[in-house]
Amino acid sequence: MSLKALRTLVTIARHGTFARAADLLSLTPSAVSLHIKTLEDELQVPLFDRSRRQVTLTEAGQLAVARAESILTAYDELADTLASGPSLRGRLRIGAIHTVLARRLPKALVWIKAHHPQLHISVVSGMSAELARRIEDGELDAAITTEPVSPYPQSLQFSPLFSDRFWAVASPDLVGQSLAQLLASQPFLRFDKRAWAGRQIEQELRRQ
Repeated sequence: MSLKALRTLVTIARHGTFARAADLLSLTPSAVSLHIKTLEDELQVPLFDRSRRQVTLTEAGQLAVARAESILTAYDELADTLASGPSLRGRLRIGAIHTVLARRLPKALVWIKAHHPQLHISVVSGMSAELARRIEDGELDAAITTEPVSPYPQSLQFSPLFSDRFWAVASPDLVGQSLAQLLASQPFLRFDKRAWAGRQIEQELRRQ
């Protein structure tokens, strides 16, 4: 008896038709029918009354759905417990640069809150160098920044989370020109050199 078959049974019971269950579970109608037939063969009882136009649960089917829901709930709770580990408590103070606030951090915060509801999180934004200083001063527990550029507090530890690339953006009238030609002939908007990302861009421009 498979969990997939039990989940199929419960989905049919909740939504009324084999076709709707197939859509919700991303299965073909034949796969849904096969799941139910396999369950009926293993349990040796009919789970649905097929004599009517609308498929309805038999008495045995209603009992099977109730037990299947209990089994699936227990399995899902076990999977969540093993995935999240012991729940964390207390306060977590996180710093983040603006691009992370807009793109990656919100989903991470939703996940953390779902798995650790007793953890109180506060978030502040700023430039990388400023956030690093605030960690060193004990004002923050951690921060998501760009790659460190010297000088930075040597007592801090850094772990890469993801990588990204810098892009040169220019007018469509300049299509076909190389980066070297663009840099030689066009004015550009300089990134704030106080930021670590700004220093990285400055170093790359000098290299170019």
